[in-house]
Amino acid sequence: MADKYSLTPANEQDPFHSIILNNHIKEKEAWDPGKSRLGMALDSVYKTCTDPPRPKIVRDIEVITGNFLINNVEEAIKIWHRTKKFTECSFDDFCEYILPYRIGNESLSDWREQAYQKFSYLLDSISDPLELTKAIVQVSGIYYNARMSKYPFFPTFSELDQLHVDISHKGCKYSIDLPSGWDTIPHDTLKKIFPRLDLDMGLYPVSQKEYFTGNYALVGFMPVLQSLHSYSFDRIVSDMKEMNDRTKNTWNNDSISTRLDSIVPVNSSPNYRINNYLTIRRDSILLKGCQSLYVSKFGYITLMLYQKGNDALPIDSLLGKFNDSGCLKVDQEYRYTPPQKEGLSFTHFLYALGIGGIVYLLIAFFPKRKTNRQ
Repeated sequence: MADKYSLTPANEQDPFHSIILNNHIKEKEAWDPGKSRLGMALDSVYKTCTDPPRPKIVRDIEVITGNFLINNVEEAIKIWHRTKKFTECSFDDFCEYILPYRIGNESLSDWREQAYQKFSYLLDSISDPLELTKAIVQVSGIYYNARMSKYPFFPTFSELDQLHVDISHKGCKYSIDLPSGWDTIPHDTLKKIFPRLDLDMGLYPVSQKEYFTGNYALVGFMPVLQSLHSYSFDRIVSDMKEMNDRTKNTWNNDSISTRLDSIVPVNSSPNYRINNYLTIRRDSILLKGCQSLYVSKFGYITLMLYQKGNDALPIDSLLGKFNDSGCLKVDQEYRYTPPQKEGLSFTHFLYALGIGGIVYLLIAFFPKRKTNRQ
């Protein structure tokens, strides 16, 4: 431990560190070194500073405590045991890759506990390590920035978390005209039943006595890391089908079984969308669903429709109420426009989307509690 140390800013007013902590930079193409606004901001600091940044060395042996090490070991073992059912990890690998309390020379922090609190719920619905990684990229909002190498310190987890884009508010603008006989579910109820989802709206038929029986709809936004304008609609549909084929169109989580029955693209300007028909079973409960993915410039507006029980309106009828009537309208500047020429690579899009949509569905389909109308 004598040779382990942190490289930290010399003072709290360090201009480079302030850019990260007070990040209000709205990135559009952070993966392009020539267009990274963070890189431009860091360049401006380098030009105006008379002295180069001098990181302060803080040796672990001088500041680390016994409680910090004990908590780190306990958290590491907890993660190791929880993930054993997903992948084999030997004790040697555990010591090499999981147990260490830091990655580089970043400041000491409770990063493991912070990350666990933020992402551990994904373990409830994803068992494949690669897909779990994709999902974390999807839900974290942390994006790759090609000019981050100009930052003279090693960022901590909480500092990296500052580099996210609040896409659910900045990535798309749209409106919904409520179908006749439907009303909105109170937002407090949505947060109580679906605390892990960032939903914009919930809808239900006013004739129902409960919100989440019979029929209901959930509306949200699912971002991607790169503009979809670079990809043709046919290519988006093709790669989405390929991604689902790789998972064999079936996802299981303990007592929950979800099957993708079919994918139906609707190539209709301006509302390009992909309807994913699903059958979900939890124990003896059967639920039919359809996730309509409206393609926008920076991601998908997700309209999730549910049919629970034989007396509920069939999914196709629900689609007619919402989709065919054109009740969802995307603002002009955020609409998806197919390119004249296909983009070079679709890999970035798949990586960004990953399995996030499936996680979104699995969490949403089965609320743990029923909430009656007030």
